[in-house]
Parts: sequence; C-alpha cells; structure tokens
Amino acid sequence: MAEEKTTHMSPQELIARAREERAGFTALWQDLSEEQLEQRHGPQEDWSVKDLMAHIAWWEKHAMGRVAGLLAGGQDLVTPDFDAFNAEIFEQHKDLPYGVVLDEYNTSFVHLEAQVGELNEEQLNDDGRYPTRAGSLLNLYIGNTFGHYAMHRPDVERYIASLE
Repeated sequence: MAEEKTTHMSPQELIARAREERAGFTALWQDLSEEQLEQRHGPQEDWSVKDLMAHIAWWEKHAMGRVAGLLAGGQDLVTPDFDAFNAEIFEQHKDLPYGVVLDEYNTSFVHLEAQVGELNEEQLNDDGRYPTRAGSLLNLYIGNTFGHYAMHRPDVERYIASLE
C-alpha cells in the first residue's frame, strides 16, 4: 500500500518523523564492518554504503541551503539533472575516509533539525509562500529526509541480504 502524501506537519512533527525514519534507515547497516560499509558493489552497482551516507548528507545540506536562500528572499536552486548531480557528489566523496563521511552524515542531520526547529508552522506548510519547485518547505524537507531514505532503503536491504 502506498503511503498517503503528507500535506501538513508542525516543525516538531517533521523533526520527530525525520529522526525516527533516519534512525531506522541508519540501523540497517549498524552491524556491518567498515570493509562491508566501503564495499563497492554495495547498495547500488557502483556505490558503497559509505557512498550512500555521503549522498544523503550532501542532499540534506543542499536542502538546508535551499531553505536558507528561500527564507532570505532568494529563488530556489535549480537541479535539472539529478543523475549528473549525483555522479558529481559521488566523485567528490568517494575517496573520503569512512570516519569523515560518518561525521558529515551525523552532523548534517543535527543542523537540519536545528533549521526546521526555527521555522513556524505557517512557514513550513504554506504552499506557494516560497518560490520552490517542491511547493512548500515541508515538501522540500520530506524529499531530502524521510522521502529520500525510503527511496534508498530497498537498495540497502538487498545489499545486506546479499551478505548473509
């Protein structure tokens, strides 16, 4: 059954849901060794779990930059070719040590929570208040948090199952 589209949340509800979903997503690989976390062919053909962690952290930070720009009266950043963008993110992060990526993964979410916590309900939910492709800041955050985790979860689950 497909999940109903979320159309309204308080900042506290968004933080709680994103925190819960991220914890569940992260728990998938908690028992893996560092070697398994860095192994390519991993969750995707050419990505390791570490690469996926860097990808998630980068998109969370990118969402925060988009929101900050919108709140300051700017236009939304355009990301026309997600595949090319993701390839560039991979190239920038693929050789980073696991510990560096883990720190980025952990701190990106802390900063995202802080940013969401500074918003009021109207700012978060008002469709069309800010000129974003997502419609509302809520949709922008969902697409870069629990919506994004859900997109990659099956890949991680398949990879882990392949190790057993």
